[in-house]
Amino acid sequence: MNVVEFTFHDAEITKKPGYDRENMVAYLGTHDNDPLKSYFSLLPVEEQELWTKALDAKKMPKGDINERLISYELSLNAKYAIFAIQDLLDLGTESRLNKPGIIDDVNWTWRMLNFNAFEKKTEHFLTLNKQYHR
Repeated sequence: MNVVEFTFHDAEITKKPGYDRENMVAYLGTHDNDPLKSYFSLLPVEEQELWTKALDAKKMPKGDINERLISYELSLNAKYAIFAIQDLLDLGTESRLNKPGIIDDVNWTWRMLNFNAFEKKTEHFLTLNKQYHR
């Protein structure tokens, strides 16, 4: 299992081996952390710059961080690439699903109310899947 939010620094900045194997399932994040957009925005600026430079070095397409890291994940050798809908739709912390250890009336309540935004992106996702042979 490769959770890009947790492994990107080691895999692409410090170049530690073992994070790009076929016998793996890749995720940008999990149900327990902020969607990628907010996760990245909370990283120190210096770390954000390191991630951006590493994505440039990997020749990931220009654009917002979600788009770049979706492409990065699809480019991995992992047999499967799994994405949270929040990341595909470029949503922020307002769509966070769970905060571990918190019992309240917000955890596990976020819902996608319709498929309109996703439907607008299906052609783009089809193109990405073809580009990365998924």
